Amino acid sequence: MTTGEYASDGLWPRTDDSAHKKLALGILCQALSDLLDGSERADAERWKRDARQWFCSNSELPGSFNWVCSALRLDPGRLRKWVIERSQQLRGSGRQALRHLCRLEVHAA
Repeated sequence: MTTGEYASDGLWPRTDDSAHKKLALGILCQALSDLLDGSERADAERWKRDARQWFCSNSELPGSFNWVCSALRLDPGRLRKWVIERSQQLRGSGRQALRHLCRLEVHAA
């Protein structure tokens, strides 16, 4: 797309950009943290609900679950299934569960 002096090939780089992947992984880890939060904070349930909705969303917008999967070259269906299984196993274990899940490594396909 070209507008005046500006040109764009899209919303994110087409190459393997480590900063782009770090952003996507950060978004994913935050969603996992929100989903597994075992605290008694008043807003914890709202964050859990928002995280569940984010994982179930079919949006392709920047920052969405599908966008994150695309950036990390992950299959959305397989990751969604994995998150559901792990969240049921680890629910309520809070920080310990988050440490376990966020140690995941993303390998290029």
